Amino acid sequence: MSFQHKFERQLRKDMLKPVVQAFIDAEPEALVDEMIGHLQMHKDALVNSWSGTMILDTVARSGNVEVMMDLWDVFQKKLNLTRSCSMYEVVLGGFASAGHPEKVAEFEALMRKDRLKLSPRGHSLIIKGFLKNGLVDDVFKRIVAMTKSGHVVPAFAVAQFLRVAAENGKAPPMYERLLDEGILLGTEAVTVILEECVKSHDAKLARQVEQHARNA
Repeated sequence: MSFQHKFERQLRKDMLKPVVQAFIDAEPEALVDEMIGHLQMHKDALVNSWSGTMILDTVARSGNVEVMMDLWDVFQKKLNLTRSCSMYEVVLGGFASAGHPEKVAEFEALMRKDRLKLSPRGHSLIIKGFLKNGLVDDVFKRIVAMTKSGHVVPAFAVAQFLRVAAENGKAPPMYERLLDEGILLGTEAVTVILEECVKSHDAKLARQVEQHARNA
């Protein structure tokens, strides 16, 4: 492959994301047809998991779940693009961000059927999306699932979970459930629950939190 060919191929990749973003901002209804035509025109360079993931991720971040699913379908039916772990994960993150835990469950089951497993990034995308929508119980289940998968839940995610739980009046019970599941609580998470104890005048729980933090 000549230098010129490599340069042109890379240029097409570099231009893909801004083109997708422009369409999703201005003409989302035209995105699918335009994108399929563009990918077919540059099939060798762009019809691959990298491009599929990038396009789906850009659309997922916009919150346009309908277009995201249209793309998911045509990638397989028209482009014969194999479903990859990274493609699944951005779609799962899109559903979570849009507040659709039932679709997350549906596509996670499909992912397992394809013999694929969520990476730490995939779990984190789902947690982030659920937190955005204040879905406390769903976040808790995801934190437990991530831990049982052998991954460490990011400390900031656990702290944010407790903040959202506090906003919903569920901080103390969720704190207890985290301990029961053996979830690691960092300094920020402990600070969040102690602040909640002060607000609710719960001296008993504050002492328990401090004792647990010292013994951890």
